[in-house]
Amino acid sequence: MSADLFNEYFDFKNGTDRASEARGLSGGMGILVRGMLEPESVKRAGFVLLSLASLVGIILGLERGPVVLLFMAFGGVTVYMYTSTLQRKGLGELTLAVERILTTAGSAYVFLLAVPLSSLIVGASLGALSVFTVYYAAFPDYEADSETGKKTLVVLLGKDRARRLALLPVAAGYLFLLFGLAAGVLGLYPLATLLLVPFFIHTFTKLRGNMVEGLRE
Repeated sequence: MSADLFNEYFDFKNGTDRASEARGLSGGMGILVRGMLEPESVKRAGFVLLSLASLVGIILGLERGPVVLLFMAFGGVTVYMYTSTLQRKGLGELTLAVERILTTAGSAYVFLLAVPLSSLIVGASLGALSVFTVYYAAFPDYEADSETGKKTLVVLLGKDRARRLALLPVAAGYLFLLFGLAAGVLGLYPLATLLLVPFFIHTFTKLRGNMVEGLRE
């Protein structure tokens, strides 16, 4: 929740959401573009939620050791810097993938006081699929992001190339799971995620269809 609020604040301050709204697109949650809240109020709320998360992390650190605090520190810094800095340096998707790996690894450490290979594999798979989520969501905001210096992966690749490569994050996510299964470090439960494959294919088909329409125009 803190990350969402910081995202809303910095996208508004940098003009990204206003540019999207002007095109009739999402404009984030819209609470700042439409004047429903003051920007500083949203920013303060982000810090309050981040402080609550940090408090939980400190309690876990006292219970399970200082390594937990390292996981928490990385999470706290990237939550704040994701939209404000990292996305503007072209590091947003990479940071998101690393966050997911450390989330599963940190959760495993809290329970086991160890970081098993399985937690890293699951985290890498989750990271790849999370990258696809923000990757897909970046297409409608391509022009607004480009104009305001937000270097998403779609902006860096360009729309057409990004559409052609859209299935790569999904493929990577499933390859990590298959590797875990082949190596014998994961059970069969991850196979349930294969039920989502038709949805990914449908999404990719829509992107390809939009690309063809764009070329015709």
